[in-house]
Amino acid sequence: MFAITGITGNIGGQVARILLGTQKPIRAVVRDARKAEEWKQRGAETSTADIGDAAALAAAFKGAEAVFILIPPNFDPLPDFPEARAIAAALKSALQTASPQRVVYLSTIGAQAKETNLLSQHTIIEQSLRDLHLPIAPAARMVHGELKLGCRPRARQRNRSQLSAASRQAGANGGYGRYSASSRRDAPGVVERPPHR
Repeated sequence: MFAITGITGNIGGQVARILLGTQKPIRAVVRDARKAEEWKQRGAETSTADIGDAAALAAAFKGAEAVFILIPPNFDPLPDFPEARAIAAALKSALQTASPQRVVYLSTIGAQAKETNLLSQHTIIEQSLRDLHLPIAPAARMVHGELKLGCRPRARQRNRSQLSAASRQAGANGGYGRYSASSRRDAPGVVERPPHR
């Protein structure tokens, strides 16, 4: 079973529809229980959990083969990003408790920037998730010949064969350890792909 957060949005919904279309069981993780009905009608399990509630997330992720994480945007964070730090702590705790086989975290282009900016929220969460002893499979893109970590869908590589070749050359192993793939169309495959040992 695949637990999917952000399922009521474009990318999370796309991941869920593709997985359901291939007869894969999913659990829709929603903040508002009223929004779960659509997914129940499509045959999904549902769970209600706020992205900052570690206990509810752990329950939502329990028994999942893979977890797809897409956090809600925050365009006006407080200084030093306490909201992102709270989300990072909740996600880390929930994933440690639920211990899925793998995790896909949808980040953004710019999260790798060294300067503090609005996208640093993703940097904080990425760093927290890297501390887990779980296969984390965000996607990446090539920038000036360098493999950039984290899933950056807004700047996806147009020529996926170049990305795949570059990822292999850089040592990526199917999206685990280092990261590969970068389109919302790729996300279901990354969620489904069994971890390489």
